[in-house]
Amino acid sequence: MFFSFSISTPASTLDPTPKVTVLPLDSGQIRRLIISFPPGPAGLLHLELYHVGHKLWPTNPDELFNFDGTSFAWEEQLDFLEPPYELLAYTYNLDDTFAHDVDVGIEILEPDKLATQAGLATGLLSFLRLVFGR
Repeated sequence: MFFSFSISTPASTLDPTPKVTVLPLDSGQIRRLIISFPPGPAGLLHLELYHVGHKLWPTNPDELFNFDGTSFAWEEQLDFLEPPYELLAYTYNLDDTFAHDVDVGIEILEPDKLATQAGLATGLLSFLRLVFGR
């Protein structure tokens, strides 16, 4: 499954009162994230992603994503099997004139496919042990 969200943040949305956007998801394993900052915010739009009060991304606690005209993606293997099945996007816009957007894409592997992959990996490991005697 792939989820896509576009978040528009009004001008002068400053710390300590970010815009909080709920990103509803489904159960599974978060496998990939894509963040896209269209051209325009000049580094004034900031984003961080949370789950149940815990900051997940960016990983370093004192930083936020803030780019201009940049998209980036990374692989994850984060089990997302207990509710609430949602992330919270905290956005700040330091621009005092214009609203700015950021797009967030999240790929989730469904629990049944996750179990199938785990079964295949276990079967392959058993086969290799049988063949190579380890």
